[in-house]
Amino acid sequence: MTNMKEDFEYYKKIIKKRVKKRRRRKIILCFFYAGIGLVLISGVYLARNNLDSVGTISLETIEETAVEVEIMEEETAVEVEIMEEETAVEVEIMEEEAAVETEKISEKQPINQRIFMLREQYGNDDIIGHLNIAGTTINYPVVQYDDNDFYLEHDVWKRPYRGGWIFLDYLNNVEVMDRNTLIYGHNMINNYRFHSLRFYKCKEFLENHSIIIFDTIYGEFKWEVFIFFETSIEFQYIKIYSDNSFEWRELLSQMRENPLECTGISMRIDTGMPVTGEDRVLFLSTCPSSMDEMKRYVVGAKLITSIQ
Repeated sequence: MTNMKEDFEYYKKIIKKRVKKRRRRKIILCFFYAGIGLVLISGVYLARNNLDSVGTISLETIEETAVEVEIMEEETAVEVEIMEEETAVEVEIMEEEAAVETEKISEKQPINQRIFMLREQYGNDDIIGHLNIAGTTINYPVVQYDDNDFYLEHDVWKRPYRGGWIFLDYLNNVEVMDRNTLIYGHNMINNYRFHSLRFYKCKEFLENHSIIIFDTIYGEFKWEVFIFFETSIEFQYIKIYSDNSFEWRELLSQMRENPLECTGISMRIDTGMPVTGEDRVLFLSTCPSSMDEMKRYVVGAKLITSIQ
């Protein structure tokens, strides 16, 4: 798989070689014209020294030769200046061409190189993204499997581990980005995985940790938290919606507007940020504790910027 950085370095080398060739030509021409000038100046010098003994050389001839040398020096200086300008223009054109070629390579290569490097680092092609919330311990590669069970009990190296890993719902499609994207993780008491989600119960913590970076193999995405809620597993926020359907808009309405007792949500903190059915929403979900598997802590964030 082509590395964009290596391709850019390749084009840089081509530019440097061409510039060196241009400079070499310029230096050779400078020496050539300097040599001609030196021969003519030497001729003038010899003519002046032998003026008394060689009667065939006139003062007028010497002056004409001196003027000719001066004109040639001026022409050489002008040509060198023109060559420098041409070289600068050529370098600029080649840099633009290299940038265009690099952009073409980028268009052909959908893989986010950082995610690809994580795959190599962990030896796991299930890695489809990376999740980070500054100021918390949430800073993990995100995996996706054929079901939602495997990474409940396996780590990123696919080794059996009761702490599992941070994983994307197996029905989500990161290439097209569904209306709602779901990421799950255990609430580990040692502050691993999604333990930090419990702190979003505090409005001040939510306001100070409202930005979530979830990048995928297809782009870079920035999200802003607009809600935290605690709910029973009956609340259907885990259903994947691929388009702006009535059901999706109804879910948003239930999550934000309906009375708590009607939704299965037992507590809620809402920032009031506008969210419509056209928006993309990221849900981070975990259990309140290992003793209460019938409830969930959920952080909802709206997609605000993306680079694809």
